[in-house]
Amino acid sequence: MYSVEYLNFIAKLQLPIEYHDVVANLSEIIIPSTGILKYSISDIAAKINVDVSLVEKIIDSLSKTTPPMVKVDGRNLLFHYDKKDVDSVRHYRNAISNIGLMDLFG
Repeated sequence: MYSVEYLNFIAKLQLPIEYHDVVANLSEIIIPSTGILKYSISDIAAKINVDVSLVEKIIDSLSKTTPPMVKVDGRNLLFHYDKKDVDSVRHYRNAISNIGLMDLFG
């Protein structure tokens, strides 16, 4: 299962801050709801208007998060997550929001 919210949450916790906006654009604009991205790195870079080398670094970083946020499968990038992990982050974000701390996590 793919989740924009989950990808962005893990990225904000584990990736450098300079990657956050690019990951947000990637997750919200480029990655389809299936979680299977069939664009080349250069196509992705062109669609979100960033340098190819930056996209390569971000994809590499996302593949090294715990758990990995992306897996390379031939020419496709797979963004598929366990439902329990996605649900866990949703509940956590809702709890944080309910006590007024959401600004800490954007």
